[in-house]
This record gives sequence, C-alpha cells and structure tokens, in this order.
Amino acid sequence: RRALDIAQRVADALAHAHSRDIIHRDVKPSNTMLTYDHSPRLTDFGIARLNYHQRVTLPHTVIGTTPYLSPEAVTGEAVDGRSDVWSLGVMLYEMLAGTLPFIGRSEEMFRQVILSGDLPDIRQVRPDVPDPVWEIIQRMLTRTVSQRMPSAAAARDALKNMLNGINTKTSPP
Repeated sequence: RRALDIAQRVADALAHAHSRDIIHRDVKPSNTMLTYDHSPRLTDFGIARLNYHQRVTLPHTVIGTTPYLSPEAVTGEAVDGRSDVWSLGVMLYEMLAGTLPFIGRSEEMFRQVILSGDLPDIRQVRPDVPDPVWEIIQRMLTRTVSQRMPSAAAARDALKNMLNGINTKTSPP
C-alpha cells in the first residue's frame, strides 16, 4: 500500500508539472524525497524541459538515469510526459519487487534490455501484488509510446482508485 501511495503522489506531482508543460526527464527514487511526515516530494528538476520550447539538447542525446530511461529516451528521440510515466512505472516496480524490472551489467546492456527485454512478471517475486496493480505497471511500462498509459494524471487516477479499493480494470498493453 505504501508503494502505491508514493507512486500516486509522485504521479500527482508529475501531472502538475506536465500541466505546465514541464517534463522532468529524471524520475527515480533518489529524486523522490520523503518529508518529516513521510510524504513524497519529487525533486531535482535540473534536467527538466519545457515541452513547448525548442529542444535544448541535441537530437539523439540521452538525458536521464539509465535504469529509469524510457525506450524513446534510450534512443535519443523526443520525449513527453509519457516518458516520465515510464520512469515512474520502473520506480513502482522496484518499490514492490525490490529489484529493477530491466537489469544490465553495463550501460549498453541496460539500454538493450530496456529496448527489447521482457518485462518480468512482478507476481513471480511478489505473488501478493493484485492483478489490477500489475496491469497498471504493464500499462506504464509499455514500450510503444502510443499504447502506454497516456499521462501522469491517468497513472495518478488509476493508482488512487486502487488505493481507494476500486478494482479498476485497465486495458491490456
């Protein structure tokens, strides 16, 4: 439950940033701080980008922390809020499973696994993860951008519904 709460609150922060055309581009646990009352705060907008502004980085430049990069970020393509949704999905998977979903021994291996590796079923290591939570994670970690969960707001709402005990059914990836 705590992992879902953290992910829901980070998704809410991302939805707020995205509503102002700001893409974080480096969502990861070390950029999520807990306050004195254990509320998560998304930090380090140092490589964030205004979505509507001209590209600040060169085309095909990889920005972010490799294990949390979306496939489009790995290849240096343009990113939008759905890239942050991917990174949050990696973070949620890691909070629940205790390990990253995509693992490599080097930067290049990490990138290859992100681009083409299978998403391990979290229920193999955490059988207590409900099917709807696994479905949310799968939607967040869909490689095809157009099929991925469409926004941080959608992720926030799906996670909030789970926390409220509503068994939301998401469409398969």
